[in-house]
Amino acid sequence: MAPPATLPAVPRPPAPSLVSNFRLSIPGLDCTKVIKIDSFTVKPQANVVEFPDLRIELSPVSGATWRDFYRTMVIEGHSTPMDEKTGTLELLSANLTQVVATITFFNLGIFRLDESLPDPTSGLTRLVADLYCERMELAIS
Repeated sequence: MAPPATLPAVPRPPAPSLVSNFRLSIPGLDCTKVIKIDSFTVKPQANVVEFPDLRIELSPVSGATWRDFYRTMVIEGHSTPMDEKTGTLELLSANLTQVVATITFFNLGIFRLDESLPDPTSGLTRLVADLYCERMELAIS
């Protein structure tokens, strides 16, 4: 009797990364309840790179540090480079254990902070922060 035929091992494709697989860190701001970061595109234009604004949605529960940052920069007018922040956005693998890529943000400043209208299906509100960014760096793991 012949032994059963065995098929060669086929490598598994990597699990797809989801848009929700990220970790945002901006020292001095509570990023633990960030729900969404809108997509953005960096555009090179005639020897100049244009960096987009960032729109970040978070739970109002963690909004105190964001409100303080807004009050300091916009209402009180402390918006010098010394008042701006740096931060990182880590894009994570599907199992949330490996960093696939890191985007580092430089010279972040807030220019708008709004509470969204309640979502019709969940009734939840979101805090929406708009930040400018003067420079970004991408590192792929």
